[in-house]
Amino acid sequence: MNILPTTESDTVEFKEVSGESLPKDLWEVISAFSNADGGSIYLGINTLGLLVGIHPEKQDKFINDIVSLCNSGFNHKLYPEIKVLENHVIQVYIPSTPATMRPIFSEKRGVPKGARVRIGTANVQVDDEWLRRFGRAAQGGAELVEFPVSYKEYFSDNSVDTYLQSVEKKRGNVYAGLSKRVILKKLRAITSNVHVTLFGLLAFSNSYGLQE
Repeated sequence: MNILPTTESDTVEFKEVSGESLPKDLWEVISAFSNADGGSIYLGINTLGLLVGIHPEKQDKFINDIVSLCNSGFNHKLYPEIKVLENHVIQVYIPSTPATMRPIFSEKRGVPKGARVRIGTANVQVDDEWLRRFGRAAQGGAELVEFPVSYKEYFSDNSVDTYLQSVEKKRGNVYAGLSKRVILKKLRAITSNVHVTLFGLLAFSNSYGLQE
């Protein structure tokens, strides 16, 4: 049985779903988590933390609608991790977006109206100061510098496992069923051709990786 969070937080949002459509403000949460540290949306729990669930016949439709929204509703394609829990709740994990891609905003609404950032339990509309912060962070980008070597030679399995255990404690089994290689790609610790990035080396390097 999945253990559900009991309160909302900077990485947890509850949404009750009624009728045949997703909540109209769902885009706000997706944008906010993308522009902050990521987080999980629990569809089928109301704002009081009470379990209401989603009828099994509607679950596939809602999942498809979420994927469609993340594919084409924002300025960049997003990759949510979605699973149906045993209690008929849909958990949607929205990863944090790299600094070079922020802000993530609703294509329909534009900037700044369509961009949110998570502060506590609120999805706050970005202002000029936030846009300046995003701009300064994006000017870096060094964390995604690619090194043409295989991650298997330079990453420490212990470091990767420790990270995954930490994520599981904080966010549940969001990576269930995914291989380490897929997870590392999602984190941008490795590239599509499995070369390592500077971020990957800083986060998961073995004893000689950074020296090399």
